[in-house]
Amino acid sequence: MKQTSAFLSIIGIVLLVAIISLSLSNSFQNIKNIGGQAVYTRTDVVDALFTEVIKERIAFINQDDDKNIHADLYLPSDTTPKAGIIFTRGGGSGKIQADKWEQYMRRLAHVNYAVLFPIDSRINNNHYKDKGAADIFYAATYLKQTYNLDKIACIGTSQGHISTLAAVEDYSICDAYVNIAGALPHKQEDPYLLRPNQIAQIESPSLFIVGDEDPQKENFQLLIIDQMDQYAPDIAKHQEIYQGPHGFMTLEGQDYTQEEFNQADKAQKDIIAFLKWQLEEAKKPDYYTPN
Repeated sequence: MKQTSAFLSIIGIVLLVAIISLSLSNSFQNIKNIGGQAVYTRTDVVDALFTEVIKERIAFINQDDDKNIHADLYLPSDTTPKAGIIFTRGGGSGKIQADKWEQYMRRLAHVNYAVLFPIDSRINNNHYKDKGAADIFYAATYLKQTYNLDKIACIGTSQGHISTLAAVEDYSICDAYVNIAGALPHKQEDPYLLRPNQIAQIESPSLFIVGDEDPQKENFQLLIIDQMDQYAPDIAKHQEIYQGPHGFMTLEGQDYTQEEFNQADKAQKDIIAFLKWQLEEAKKPDYYTPN
């Protein structure tokens, strides 16, 4: 009897541990408790969230100069994409930038967009007006022709935003424009992107995303918004400010707290709501107040 009782006790303990483990797994998936503080790691986010998408390395051609541009392509796994997104990265290593933004590219594909992340497009100050903007144009053309898409959103972050804004101004291919802490040309004597005749060509409803610890990029956005108020007054535009530094959306660098995760998650969701409004004719996001 004692052996039977002990055996049943062991079985009970095993079942209890299994139930608790399952409960913790369901409740705290993607969270690790370190020193009593909930933190998320990049592996948690990338591996556990939005993994059911297709990722491929492709190349498209800038037909103006026959430059081969390599890019990561993200697609929904079980449905036809509803629209396309060209996401132009920040400066530095294209591979590092691609890894840094992978989670969000997967998230965008997860909500049924075809997402193209050019690795080696021309984004520096010497090329944004011609080669960089044209790279974006041909990236959009690739998505439209390959997947028979009607609408394209152009998103640019940090240094890559310079080419994105040039593309928005010079080509009629972007149905929505998102500026994530976007840079402007370093040389103040080069006002090309802010010229009235350039700003007046903007036709894309616009969303400006920035962290409150990134005053330079916030001011750059306000310069663009001010020019749009004057020379493209009928185009919807809105700036949304979040808690965090430059790069807050990618949860870059060290492990991050729950609050930091929440801010990044909110910004990501706000962009998706804006894209659904512009690309799928969903309702206007509640936060969006056109200037």
